[in-house]
Amino acid sequence: MKKLLLLLIAPMMLLSYGCDKEKFIDAMKTAVTYEQILGTWEGTGIYYDGDWIDPTSNILFSDLRFTITFYDDGRYYGSGFFGTGYGTYTLKGNKIYTYVNGDPYLNYTIDLIVGDWAELTMHDKSGNSLRIRVTKM
Repeated sequence: MKKLLLLLIAPMMLLSYGCDKEKFIDAMKTAVTYEQILGTWEGTGIYYDGDWIDPTSNILFSDLRFTITFYDDGRYYGSGFFGTGYGTYTLKGNKIYTYVNGDPYLNYTIDLIVGDWAELTMHDKSGNSLRIRVTKM
């Protein structure tokens, strides 16, 4: 009898977990805090031509390496492929807006952030976008 009861309950548990998992993922897409983004992030993926390129593990793409550090005082430091230097940033919802000398630079939409891993869409001033993955160092 216990086995039968378990067989009936298990699918319901899986279904409820699936619903909760989707709600969790949706919440992670919109509820981003400063504490989540603070620190140094290394680029571990650039989406190009239908594939993810990892500049940290492929010598052919090592020129594409990049990092960005977000400080708690509203400053950031970026280095590598997308530019090197300091600027300021603001966080609004799931969007990070960066500025250099007060002028808009790159904007990031945080599509998913889970612990020390995130997937973002980066936007430049011209309206171009690029999907990237980063891992906190």
